[in-house]
Amino acid sequence: MLFRSITVRDGQLDVERASGSTANGSISARFGVMPTEDAAKVHLVFEGDNLLLGASKDLTREEIDLSPKYEMSVVLDGSGLTLRELAASLNGQVQISSSGGRTESTALRFFYGNFIEELFMAINPFAKTDPYTEVSCVMLVADIENGRIEAKPGMALQTSKMNIISEGRIDLRTEKLDINFKTAPRKKISISAGEFINPYLKVGGTLADPHLALDPTGTLVSGGAAVATLGLSLLAKAVWDRVFSAADPCAQVAVQAEENRQKKK
Repeated sequence: MLFRSITVRDGQLDVERASGSTANGSISARFGVMPTEDAAKVHLVFEGDNLLLGASKDLTREEIDLSPKYEMSVVLDGSGLTLRELAASLNGQVQISSSGGRTESTALRFFYGNFIEELFMAINPFAKTDPYTEVSCVMLVADIENGRIEAKPGMALQTSKMNIISEGRIDLRTEKLDINFKTAPRKKISISAGEFINPYLKVGGTLADPHLALDPTGTLVSGGAAVATLGLSLLAKAVWDRVFSAADPCAQVAVQAEENRQKKK
């Protein structure tokens, strides 16, 4: 890691540029901490290019060359005296994208967090039998406002066998989760009983205690009422369906995210 132009003045830290590169990608970042009377203001800009993410073991050169490479952009601002206070005050944006490649099936856990093995197997049942997944594209877009991470729709993952679209929110103040998934096969494929694709899934609970809800009939049971729309408004469902039916759902997620941001201005 190469640091350039680091200054400390009156308790304020400024890292104008930190950068580094390896055979598995390059990163650059700007970072600043400014003390105030009752807190510290933090600003972070992070950019990653051609990154290898989620590998669970040492890969051969051939496996690295075939693996998806990711572009990452993170901009965060917040303030606080503790990590909890800082998380609760965060504002910013996160975007991760890839044009695809062949990856270990277990590596896809990277994008869904530590939501237990059950969730991953429900999202990608082919991981039980296929050691590798052919990824066509990945797009993850999230906005953070006052400690609330919101992605509507937040992620598209297209593989050779499946489309997976997710949207939802995470409240860093309370750690409450509300994330919905919609999945479907891309084309006619042979699906065994152990590879049944659940078209609707939901993760609720908290970061410390997540809960998975799924219904093989295609409806989600939430609050005692079965609903086929995951509780989305008609407008939100229209956006959801537009992304899901797009030939390139990853590009559609990026387009929709930009439209949402323009509406907020």
